Amino acid sequence: EACGDGPHRFIVSGGGLDRAGQTEAQRMGRYLLQQGVAADRILYESRSLYTKENLTNSKSLLTGLGLGDQVLRIAVVTGGFHMSRTMLLLREEWKDRPRWRALACSAYGPHTHPDAWHQSQAGRKVIGDELGKLLKMETGAALLRDISVHSGINSKIFDWGSG
Repeated sequence: EACGDGPHRFIVSGGGLDRAGQTEAQRMGRYLLQQGVAADRILYESRSLYTKENLTNSKSLLTGLGLGDQVLRIAVVTGGFHMSRTMLLLREEWKDRPRWRALACSAYGPHTHPDAWHQSQAGRKVIGDELGKLLKMETGAALLRDISVHSGINSKIFDWGSG
């Protein structure tokens, strides 16, 4: 059944261009159309180049539609490796929208699957880069320290710093 049959709206976000000159948003929109989602259910945000911009611009789209004070259930779909930082940024960016509820929905690529990321140099680089970005965030570093303590991760593998 098509996802676009109900009251759902889809924001496809990302301004990064591929070799053919299409934005991430255009590629995702094309995919949704191929899955049967009605074109009038897809909102395009094609200016952002970074995660925070994705969230800021998506918030502006929703607010511009008059949805700022409504109760919204929002599924955030992004790479699983990227989800922690995305949700921390979302919490900060959307703190003035207490009626918006976000559900994290992880998607994985060939180099970022939880069972395979460590098996390739590309996967280790993607995950390492994301951990570096998360560590730069105060709340992200605290979250990672908590994860390392509670999950028994060997501290020789990841150096969380002295904080």
